[in-house]
Amino acid sequence: MKKFIKIALISVGILITIIILDTLQARLFKNSPIIHWKQVLDGNSYVDRGILVDTYYCGSKTDISWHYKTDKFTCPVNTISKELYTKLKGSWIADGTQAKYIVSMEDGKPIYADDYSVPYKLTFDSLENYKIVTAQNEYVGKYEFDGKNLTLFDEEDLIKDRCELKTSNELTCERLADKFVK
Repeated sequence: MKKFIKIALISVGILITIIILDTLQARLFKNSPIIHWKQVLDGNSYVDRGILVDTYYCGSKTDISWHYKTDKFTCPVNTISKELYTKLKGSWIADGTQAKYIVSMEDGKPIYADDYSVPYKLTFDSLENYKIVTAQNEYVGKYEFDGKNLTLFDEEDLIKDRCELKTSNELTCERLADKFVK
């Protein structure tokens, strides 16, 4: 009987040590605990729930916050995004003469038609989603704003572009269109 109690106490001690070491490595190396499960909060925000500590990713991989289970924490609302959305809302039209258009994929890379002459439309919503509507296709994805650049990306990696809001009526992008206008 004493041997069973000794083995049980050693097992519990090892388990507690592993949990504490996992929590410490998450804090020291600025990452999630190894023993965790992911919970999506909203948009780009999610939390990796560990045993003792939760790691919050509020909008990006660089905005990380650690909180113990006893703390009540929610990701702050991205005020830049709401402010940006007021500037972005509405339809943006790409001039066909300055537009690039994704025609297809070849070996996982997009093929563009640089001579595409029909304008296409870009719209944004308040949940950091965008939609591009062309004569033949519709693309959807997410957008992020880092204070200077607006980055567009989608799940299929067809669209990855950095854009800049020049004026309230002019948006320029590196790959999709040289100029979008409202």
